[in-house]
Amino acid sequence: MEPALQIGAEEIKTSDEYLEVSVETPVISGMNNTAAQLKINEHFKQVVQEQREELLTMAVENKRSAEEMDYPFHQYQLYARTGPYFENGKILSFYVDYYNYSGGAHGMTDRRTYNYDVVSGQALSLKDVFISGYDYKSRIDTAISGEISQNPDDFFAGEFGFKGIDLDHKYYLQNDALVLCFNQYEIAPYAAGIQEFRIPLQDFSKGLNPDLKLIN
Repeated sequence: MEPALQIGAEEIKTSDEYLEVSVETPVISGMNNTAAQLKINEHFKQVVQEQREELLTMAVENKRSAEEMDYPFHQYQLYARTGPYFENGKILSFYVDYYNYSGGAHGMTDRRTYNYDVVSGQALSLKDVFISGYDYKSRIDTAISGEISQNPDDFFAGEFGFKGIDLDHKYYLQNDALVLCFNQYEIAPYAAGIQEFRIPLQDFSKGLNPDLKLIN
């Protein structure tokens, strides 16, 4: 029996006068393509390492300036958590929330989505979910605009409002839905948080890539 594909986590926790780190780095196991699996897992380690180094450099400089200018320094923070994942033998889909605090009134959360062909290990963009030539953008734009219109006061308007998705907009999959994500400040105020729009896969039934077997 082939091993079941799943996502675990490697926990990293450190804290010093400059930076607190509390991350759960995704660890994928069970892929037949072990080379691709290793490459993907190394990518997640690298993302955390790069963010950690960047924040630490900023924190050291900020603390030095705070001491020279006699203002309080607040420890920087880096957190990461992995959301639930979808896997059907063809595609693996999930997101990771990266939160960092680097001074100021509040930190920021960056939701990054990841979608992989479980056979090749290749990343799958939004267009890969659909057959060639299918106008998925118009359907998604209409669905999102309709949902925003139900609660317009919760979103930015005019030049800062929703104008349509990018062709490679970030997404992840649930059992029966395509979920489009917008980070803080993209289309709504910070207090509104990360915005997600869940569209039933059945709405795209004629345009879905049959190789991914997303609906029966």
